Amino acid sequence: MQATTLQASDSKYPRHWSFQDDGLVVSGRHVRFDEADINGRRVGIHVLEVDGQLRSVWAGYWDSAARKVAAELVRRPNGALDEGEVVRYEREHQKRRSETTGNHYWPFRVEFQHSELYRRSPREIFAAEDQPRGVDQERAGHEGDDDSIPF
Repeated sequence: MQATTLQASDSKYPRHWSFQDDGLVVSGRHVRFDEADINGRRVGIHVLEVDGQLRSVWAGYWDSAARKVAAELVRRPNGALDEGEVVRYEREHQKRRSETTGNHYWPFRVEFQHSELYRRSPREIFAAEDQPRGVDQERAGHEGDDDSIPF
């Protein structure tokens, strides 16, 4: 019996990025995000335009890729990627073993064309959560507590 391959017209989602058929790297322009259920688990899908065709990257299926996408979206003021922004996904050649869980996983690199545009300033990085950005904590009367430093 021959295995069937879903085409974009056969499914709600565009053809998926296949490591075996397409290689370990996919790069394309951001079109939209979607989601699907896989074995009772909700996963995020990133739809890219690759060489004029829509391609779905099931980034939410792999925790290492999903975390990178989520971290980038948190940095964005509107919580979204820019329309047409180039995004590059790369799966490494071999699995790694997690030092915390002992489980093996596929590591991914995810690069976003406009990432540098949304880079936080040092002032934003070091601002206290309860203080407006740019307020010097000592002058505001809140000296840090050395007992809370983890080293």
